[in-house]
Amino acid sequence: MVYGSLHWALGRLAVGSEVQGKAYPYLAGEDPIRLLLPSLVREPPGRRMILVGASETGENMLLDRFRAAFPDHRIVPSGISTGTVDDVLVVLNYIEEVYGSAAVPEVIVVGVTVRMVGNFPRRFGPGRLVGAYSPLFNAINDYSPHRRVVPDRLRSRLEPKSRLEGERSRLRFLARKQQPRFRAALAAWLDEGLGAAGWERADVGELEFLDDVWNPLNWNDVPVLAAFTRDHGVVPTLRMWLSVYGSPYQTQYMRPLDPAWLAEDLAQQSFSRVVYEWDPGAEAEMVQAQLGDLREFAARHGSRLYVVNMPENPISLQYYEAERYEAYLDLLRTTLSGVPFLDLHDRLPADAFVDETHAVLSGAEQVSEEIIRFITAEEDGEG
Repeated sequence: MVYGSLHWALGRLAVGSEVQGKAYPYLAGEDPIRLLLPSLVREPPGRRMILVGASETGENMLLDRFRAAFPDHRIVPSGISTGTVDDVLVVLNYIEEVYGSAAVPEVIVVGVTVRMVGNFPRRFGPGRLVGAYSPLFNAINDYSPHRRVVPDRLRSRLEPKSRLEGERSRLRFLARKQQPRFRAALAAWLDEGLGAAGWERADVGELEFLDDVWNPLNWNDVPVLAAFTRDHGVVPTLRMWLSVYGSPYQTQYMRPLDPAWLAEDLAQQSFSRVVYEWDPGAEAEMVQAQLGDLREFAARHGSRLYVVNMPENPISLQYYEAERYEAYLDLLRTTLSGVPFLDLHDRLPADAFVDETHAVLSGAEQVSEEIIRFITAEEDGEG
């Protein structure tokens, strides 16, 4: 009885912090589980703007900047580890089918890259990579009480689960995936409590890069935290860490990879070569079908759609064949004709990245401001 009462109380605490936008549980690899939380997707009622795409969208579009710029919208961060355009469509269709049309965002901001548009790793159709791990598909198939993901020829689709299968998934979710919610909620409420008691929060922008910001008591990070604590105080440092722990971010606080090592690693990776050598013209049918679905979804719900070609590290960009990258951009512009499209692929220098696509905090700030200016200009133009 005590365990059940504690579990219920922590669950209420988690829902409250999620509804108020204070806690975003689940780290990289499990971030799509947030899609299964009505408290993050459907509640409270009102206008919504979804920031959806792969993990670089989740890291490079900053919640606080978008909240300040669009205060009349609930900002829904929906970065998907290893996400693709196919995954974006699954997310939007899941929101529509499970939560209803009222939960469909009024504004849909989609971040894309070559890998995303090419759907690598491919999880559907003739080019399907059997056994390819999909955090989104696993989250839905294992834990959603409502839907499963089924691969089709040019895309993936959702289909209903049986009542028995749905209940099994619900129980599996309750048994296995509540603890991250509880920890994120406790961190958010403790941070707020310390603030209410008059304690300041140290500026995370002054933090030197950490190898693991969620578990910083390791050999490399303890000296960094100790120095930061000496400069800012114990409680302000604790509040800084608690705010990061309850946020949806991970890579932007990490130490950037050595450029020489990154260049060599990208050159040797067979997966990277598949992306760099992808021929958009050979798969124009797939791209046009999926982007057409995206446009049709937005039109059906009266949503305003914005597509952003996300920044990529110059170290990574050098491996693309110039004509194929231009063919990729041409295919996007042609297929998205009439949809506001912002190309930021070469906007940031190499030292603004942790790896090939994820920006450090200062880079994410620049990306966020450019996207906000772009959307604001488009919205003003409509008005």
